[in-house]
Amino acid sequence: MQQIILSQYSLQDIATEVANLLLPQLRENSSNNTDVIMTSKEVIAMCGICSMTLYNYRKEGKLPFKKNGKKIYYSKKDVLALTMPKK
Repeated sequence: MQQIILSQYSLQDIATEVANLLLPQLRENSSNNTDVIMTSKEVIAMCGICSMTLYNYRKEGKLPFKKNGKKIYYSKKDVLALTMPKK
């Protein structure tokens, strides 16, 4: 079977580029402020934590996340649930 190359970019590069293009639109179209998608940098800034703490939250299952290639995304709703005091 012959392989046809349509692009010089890898599938991973294309997926990352598509995610970078769609992320701002997803944020704009979100009608509920808690359904916003956040990057690791945004979570770190919002919570005032370091990257290692965020890594530990992921590793321990305290903060759900989605991964697209090498990029990691979080739901603002999940971040707020983690930071709000439990009743």
